[in-house]
Amino acid sequence: MALGVLAQYRMAATEQMHRMIAPSARGFGSSRSRVFCGYAAGVDVHWRRTDLRRWARLWVWGKQNGVPAPDRWSRKAGGGPGWGAGVSFEGLRVLYLTASSYGDLRVGEEVRRVRAGVRAALHRDAVTIEHLPAATLGDLLDGLTRVVPQVVSFSGHADEGFLEFETGADRRGGGHLLAAEVFAQAMQAVDVPPQLVVLNACKSQAHLKELVRVVPLAVGMTDSIGDAAALTFAARFYASLTDGQSVLASYRLAKVQMAGSSSSAADADLPVLAHDPAVDPSAVRLVPPHPS
Repeated sequence: MALGVLAQYRMAATEQMHRMIAPSARGFGSSRSRVFCGYAAGVDVHWRRTDLRRWARLWVWGKQNGVPAPDRWSRKAGGGPGWGAGVSFEGLRVLYLTASSYGDLRVGEEVRRVRAGVRAALHRDAVTIEHLPAATLGDLLDGLTRVVPQVVSFSGHADEGFLEFETGADRRGGGHLLAAEVFAQAMQAVDVPPQLVVLNACKSQAHLKELVRVVPLAVGMTDSIGDAAALTFAARFYASLTDGQSVLASYRLAKVQMAGSSSSAADADLPVLAHDPAVDPSAVRLVPPHPS
């Protein structure tokens, strides 16, 4: 970034920074503080006296990449989530929940392939996957509040009305059937809802209508999906996101991967992407190129 451009934004950056920082966070003695408006949308920004030049560079980068200005990161008036771009400069956090109470699904292999795809992608250092195996309802709630994910992914059994979590029992057996509306309530209950929910589970399209009332983007399956297809979709989808592709492009690329594989071609039309009417999935990049 040319010094002239940095100088152009220095005064604006300083004024906006002091206006945004909550009084309790204005002390620069500590190495870290949170900006209130940014925190309301899940954006953590580090401030130091020597960071002004870097902040200006990030601010200009945000303008060039369509990231809303910080004063628009707070929630909408009226209580609904303010979607914005919600990009965290610390990277993308994915809460990956898997459950197979009977041990009949290859969810462990799915996570292995997803991680391998992310490690090979362009912006691998910008993505953190927090995997919670044998996930219970308690794990879901703990993950939402402790990981504060931008993406929540569930892989396991489901039908039109329920997701099957595990119970925490010592033996294999029936799982905990969590109603679709309760799962959506969990997404809405936290201060910072996820931006994207992926339900890599059978007949989960029926959950999407409820979900996009509380999150901007959601993916589900129209019918029963086999292990091979589910693994193929997930691996390509997350690799594409980590390559900097939009949510829409990542979804399409995952479907192409399924269609081109003999083991998953029959299920290539099952994934469905739903979104809030105010959101353009082709414009949402959860892992945009970060300025150096």
